Amino acid sequence: MDFLSIFNERDFFVKKITLLLAGLVTTTLLLSCGKQSSSGSSSDGSSGSGASSSLIVSTLTDEFSSSTTLSDWTERATLESQASDGSSSITGGQMVLTANALKGWYLTERSLGLVKSFSTSSYPNFVFEIQVHNYQTGTSTAPVTDYRGGGIIWFPDTSDMSYWLYIAIARVGSGASNQVFEYKATHNNVGSPSTTGGQSVNEGRLRICVVGNDAYAYGQALGDSSWTLLGDALTIDTDNFTVGTTSAVGVATSSWGSSGVITDTKADYARFYQISSVSQCTSSF
Repeated sequence: MDFLSIFNERDFFVKKITLLLAGLVTTTLLLSCGKQSSSGSSSDGSSGSGASSSLIVSTLTDEFSSSTTLSDWTERATLESQASDGSSSITGGQMVLTANALKGWYLTERSLGLVKSFSTSSYPNFVFEIQVHNYQTGTSTAPVTDYRGGGIIWFPDTSDMSYWLYIAIARVGSGASNQVFEYKATHNNVGSPSTTGGQSVNEGRLRICVVGNDAYAYGQALGDSSWTLLGDALTIDTDNFTVGTTSAVGVATSSWGSSGVITDTKADYARFYQISSVSQCTSSF
């Protein structure tokens, strides 16, 4: 074999090896890109937190991960130019509300509530959800006195706060199932409480769903995946709520009754979702 043949054969093998190496590099890069895509956001845009970025309204939502966000909330009493109804804080990843003794949501009476106000023209249809735990103050046990509990408060028109809806988990009556889902629809300071379903626990998830002037109340035990309708537009709107230019919604607590026993209401999060129809009231966001 002459020198020229040897050179050409060597050149052939060099080129072949170069092509093989290039192929391996390309394959490695493609696999790497595929791994990055699978570990990032999913195709529907969700971040894995359980809250869809396309529906959640961040300015009206709070995960209670920082105590500094307490200033984003306004006490109900402030909106009505009244003295404070109790104490509030964000600590340990929870909003903690403790109403003063004998404070409750009933007729003309008010209790402690922290709310966020919003333009109803911007958010005419929404879902507001909290996960809440109620305790005898200073303990880790359920309230042992009636009408102690906490949940959601909604004012459809902040220019007339004699209209409101309170949705809560509260102690009502005695026995193993004395912790109930409760809602109170109050119109012009007149109304009465309604209770739905007894449960033996003092914690769960609550939702208010508002579509136009219609309100829907929902409850869910922590171990459940479906929502229980507590009251719909017909049973709640006995005199019809009229949504004003500005509404307010938030977390509330009650220590109403004849004794001085008070409640600690602790919320793990408060999430506000913008929706378009009633069919989304029980959606998993």
